[in-house]
Amino acid sequence: MAYRRKGVMIIDEEPAQRKRYFDVVKLMGVDVSSALDGTEAMSRLPREQSDVVIVNMYSQEVGGFGFIRELRTYGLGQKMKIIGVVKDRLGDPTGVMEVGADALMEPDVEPYELIELACKYLGISRIEIPKEQMQKRREIVEEVVANYGHRTLESEKSGGRALSVQLLLPGGKSPLLALTDDAGKKKSRR
Repeated sequence: MAYRRKGVMIIDEEPAQRKRYFDVVKLMGVDVSSALDGTEAMSRLPREQSDVVIVNMYSQEVGGFGFIRELRTYGLGQKMKIIGVVKDRLGDPTGVMEVGADALMEPDVEPYELIELACKYLGISRIEIPKEQMQKRREIVEEVVANYGHRTLESEKSGGRALSVQLLLPGGKSPLLALTDDAGKKKSRR
């Protein structure tokens, strides 16, 4: 059986927004693809094999509601996790969850919140960022590290496995950022 990396598809007609989400999600070491609208996404999803879809719900060009309804009619789409981007996630005024989204986020989501949400739906508990990725996306990495040190994560509140941040220096060479469930805890000797 061939190993398949987990994948995320970002659907948004705004290039700047797609790039922002792409840069954050790419840190997680998953395959990332993007589409301008729901029609393009539906044609590419079978070969992209995304596990999570982030879709802009407040844009008529994207057609998020129709996209989710259509996606949920296919076997492949019933298993995918959908994160709907809405202007106000509190109260879900547009009924995105009723259409079939698994979670909501606002367009200006903080990088650490996006990573936490994607990790939850991808089943990832550890992220290692190679030095070259860290240098390419240094601003995002620094923001993630700073915010994880000062936040209680959603997974902690719900009793699930918590993610935390630890900076690793394997062999003293390439620094890695690892989001693990045991970062910072002392190992007990037996």
